[in-house]
Amino acid sequence: MEWVEVFEGKLVRRLKKEECRFGYRDSIFKKKDWVILRVCLKLKKGNPELLTKEVREIAKMRWARFGLHPTCAGSFFKNIEFKRAPKKVLAQIDKDKITEGKISVGYLIGEALGMSPEDSPLKASQGESSSRHGIYIAPFHNNFLMNDGTGTTKDLLKMVAKIKQAVKKKFGIELEEEVRYIL
Repeated sequence: MEWVEVFEGKLVRRLKKEECRFGYRDSIFKKKDWVILRVCLKLKKGNPELLTKEVREIAKMRWARFGLHPTCAGSFFKNIEFKRAPKKVLAQIDKDKITEGKISVGYLIGEALGMSPEDSPLKASQGESSSRHGIYIAPFHNNFLMNDGTGTTKDLLKMVAKIKQAVKKKFGIELEEEVRYIL
């Protein structure tokens, strides 16, 4: 990326890559109420056939795992950076759940709510904390919140609060949403 042009409410401003403060699923754009107008990207030339094949393989893997049209926003909470986790928390966590320097939030949610990875939303919904009026934890990943079509924004926010409270109680970790709300 070369630059991003934003509307700040009164002015149009161009930011260099460094000014965007990109980090793990983070940037200045998550902290400001700016509208991104244009982006200048610097792309590398690649082999179209190989790139198309790779995109199709990734899509096929995701659709096999998540279904063609999952009714969710994808990963809901940010994974926890290993280096930022308190030592007492690290002692409680299965080391297999730490990959690329991050602790899986799906694992933390499952542990906090007493759900094994094999639990389906139907089994899990027997517990009040894993289902909330149409909003439920996905059967394929505890960090995906699904809507059966009857859930409202209010239901989603209540479910998010319950999950955050359970993880904070068990691990002392404050979860941060990866999604952004537009209310």
